[in-house]
Amino acid sequence: MHITDDWALLRLIQPTPDNVKPQPIPDASGILTGADMKVTMVSPAGHSNTHLPATVESCAIHRIDELTEGHVRRARHDCNDGYGGSGSGLFLEDGRLIALHSASLDMNWTRPFDIETHYGSAILFEGDLAKAIREAVQKPR
Repeated sequence: MHITDDWALLRLIQPTPDNVKPQPIPDASGILTGADMKVTMVSPAGHSNTHLPATVESCAIHRIDELTEGHVRRARHDCNDGYGGSGSGLFLEDGRLIALHSASLDMNWTRPFDIETHYGSAILFEGDLAKAIREAVQKPR
């Protein structure tokens, strides 16, 4: 896969209203390499293969890779992802955001997970990425 690093964080140009509760800082601590787990993928803008404005779906992570550059691991999942779904969050049952969907080996198809021919890829919130997020949250506004 060559398009797995198309994630981005953004800084808002104005504060959110006071009645908007911020999402807790993403946390992938305690996730074991090789782990298999159920997750929920939240796609706030939907994706091209559903044509819905937003989607929430149950799916599973089937493999957590070893650490790569930046001390971050990738999660290989079977979530129904399509073009436009990059940036969707993968959440555990307790509501914790653990990963950010990036791409799929075979976009816009709903097929069984197969590490050789069909899987989604997400980057876990850990290592240098998690450190950068924590530092950004601590900076005064």
